[in-house]
Amino acid sequence: MRSLSTVQASLRRAMVSSLHHVLRPAVASFPFRRLATIPPQPFSTLASTNSSWEVSTTSEPHTSSKYSENEVSDQMFFNVGRPVGGERGDFVRVVEVGPRDGLQNEKVISKDDRAKLIKGLLVAGLKTIEAGSFVHHSWVPQMDGTDTVLTKIGNMNPDVHLPVYVPNMRGFGRLLKAIQWDEYKRNANIEGEILCDEITVTVNCTETFSFAHEALNIREHIESLREVISLAISYGFRVRAHLAVAIECPFEGPVPASRVADLAQEMVEMGCYEVALADTTGRGDPVTVRNLIETVAARIGVDRISGHFHDTFGLGLSNVLTALSLGVRSFDSAVGGLGSCPYSPGAAGNIATEDIVYTLHNLGYHTGVNIVELAKVGGWVSEKIPRENASRAGKAILSRIAWEEDADVKRLRAEHFSFWQSWVIKKRLGLLAILFGLATAAGAWKWQKIQAHPAMVEAGLRSRMAQDLITDALSEMEDTERPPRTENRPSGYNK
Repeated sequence: MRSLSTVQASLRRAMVSSLHHVLRPAVASFPFRRLATIPPQPFSTLASTNSSWEVSTTSEPHTSSKYSENEVSDQMFFNVGRPVGGERGDFVRVVEVGPRDGLQNEKVISKDDRAKLIKGLLVAGLKTIEAGSFVHHSWVPQMDGTDTVLTKIGNMNPDVHLPVYVPNMRGFGRLLKAIQWDEYKRNANIEGEILCDEITVTVNCTETFSFAHEALNIREHIESLREVISLAISYGFRVRAHLAVAIECPFEGPVPASRVADLAQEMVEMGCYEVALADTTGRGDPVTVRNLIETVAARIGVDRISGHFHDTFGLGLSNVLTALSLGVRSFDSAVGGLGSCPYSPGAAGNIATEDIVYTLHNLGYHTGVNIVELAKVGGWVSEKIPRENASRAGKAILSRIAWEEDADVKRLRAEHFSFWQSWVIKKRLGLLAILFGLATAAGAWKWQKIQAHPAMVEAGLRSRMAQDLITDALSEMEDTERPPRTENRPSGYNK
């Protein structure tokens, strides 16, 4: 019996060894061994996923290479609404102020990154982007090198505008030098490289804020801008005006709407095509915004008004919707909610471009902006500064993109695993069955040979004889040791 157990153990070891040699190549080729070396691919920063931003030089409107302006299905991506707004309905112009008004109160980033930010915004479909300012670098070092930034961007489409902030005549002179403008080109009407065709000027609505911002009172500042605006228009530049602290001043409190209306009318008369009413401190609410817009619109018309709201107290979008209901169709915003105001303590950043575009698209308005590409730009610049991304819509979109890309990786791994699993089952299971059968047959044949061996036969006979002798001996011992049998019969019992 011991010999039989030994042989069975040997057969089991042989079968296990055979299965190991068969299964080892299959396990080595399973996807989890190979795919484990593939790093997961969630959403990566814009610098790596869109490293080759290009600015179109044609006159056709720019559209994203993956999602065109006509793709407005709610099934796109993750039901975030329309990626570029509705095909029908009112058009709302979004003016991106992040590269200038946003970055001027953030940490200094390189000129290459500033140019890359603007190119990314152009790829997202924005057509009016504040590119920088020509304020002296000692006052606003974040805007140093705006001329270099314009050169890195290069030629623009006729429908693309890159306005720059010009504080005074010296700033306008630096702009002309930066874009290589001279009297010969102007007089001969020779078209050269169009690096910038628009400027912005700022007028403050309170005396205290004007002196803190410009070191001039309101009237002195307007008179200094009059010559700049006149000269810029004569050179063919568009001029856009900002009215800062149009609702409340951090030093003087609420600002009368009539004063703002007077200043707006004067700027339009000087030649500005649009006036942005800036809630610099973010203290505006739907009631004050309605009163301001109705008062100013009575003077210059609602089509010349643009809304510039900050989200200090979380009312930025509410103010946008209020202005929208009154007919305003132009709004300033900053990607990622960049910036604030260095002369307005506690002011939060501008309203995020992603938030306002997302809201407008879901209301059916048309902007021409791709919300997904815009969210990528906001995530990239927030990491570059670095700062927290202040756009709620942007963060939600980026999170969803990361989730979908991670799901794609998991799906790819599942597909590979399913393929290899099917291949192993269909192609190698038969081989395993054959080898198992061969191993079983070999074991049976070997066991028969062992049983037929003379020594094994003799050993078996001797084992059986010994077993019989042991059985007989035990039987005799039991008979010998058994006590005599006595019968206890009751008295009086007769046989």
